[in-house]
Amino acid sequence: MEKTRTSLSIWFWAIYLFANDKHGHSAVFLSEELGISYKTSWLMLHKIRKEMGELDTQYNLSGIVELDDSFFGAPKEGGKRGRGTDKTPVLIGLSLGEYGNPLYVKMRIVSDVKKDTLVDFVQDIY
Repeated sequence: MEKTRTSLSIWFWAIYLFANDKHGHSAVFLSEELGISYKTSWLMLHKIRKEMGELDTQYNLSGIVELDDSFFGAPKEGGKRGRGTDKTPVLIGLSLGEYGNPLYVKMRIVSDVKKDTLVDFVQDIY
């Protein structure tokens, strides 16, 4: 945000819109919603994503942590369900606060959900 000609209020609106939609926003949508150029909105989204990714590396989960796996992707006709599926496996770790409220979450796309993969994931998030 520093040394840009875009106002701080536009930056805050962009961050708010980006962070509060589970599907994300495109640069076209953001440019129309905030009344800025496509080039500006694309650059803002790029910087927001970069900073959010770097922020993720600055903390580890602690306290009570819940772990789960999930599978993402479009279903294939006649494909298996659960651990036998050909969808993309994702491991998820969630750190809980004092009253059971979620604090931080870490996710990672993995090749499989076998014991060694789970152990590596747990060691990385703690």
